[in-house]
Amino acid sequence: MIIAFLPFLLDQEGGSTFLALKKDIGVATLAYKAEALELQKQLRHIQSQFDMHTGQASSLIQGRRARVAATSTVNGHLTDLDDSLSARNLELKLKMKLMIPVLWLQFGCLHAISTVLESVSRLPQLFLQVEPTLVPIMRRMLTSDGQVSYF
Repeated sequence: MIIAFLPFLLDQEGGSTFLALKKDIGVATLAYKAEALELQKQLRHIQSQFDMHTGQASSLIQGRRARVAATSTVNGHLTDLDDSLSARNLELKLKMKLMIPVLWLQFGCLHAISTVLESVSRLPQLFLQVEPTLVPIMRRMLTSDGQVSYF
């Protein structure tokens, strides 16, 4: 290939052109090398930033996983608590259904005893005869604070 350009290179005018061309190529080569070095420097900087961000992302992901695990544990506890409360609610509803007839019977009985005692309160001799029978019944139906008991 150089043989084809040999007459041009040997020519006085061609020789100076060749030297100028060689000089331009040398300058361009140095500029490209400098640009390559700058690009390598930028690449190293970008790689270090990438590594730093990767580390931060890893920490964030681990933290999120820990929060998800904690949330799952709390949700599990809440579900257990909800199930327990639902079962207790059903149990109490059943007890209330069973207690309502008893409460009505006690109310009716206490109302009847109250009516009898009120009626005989004006007759002291009769009051003394029924009091020993009715007061223990009332005591059994009522607690110490006057509330109805569920004997």
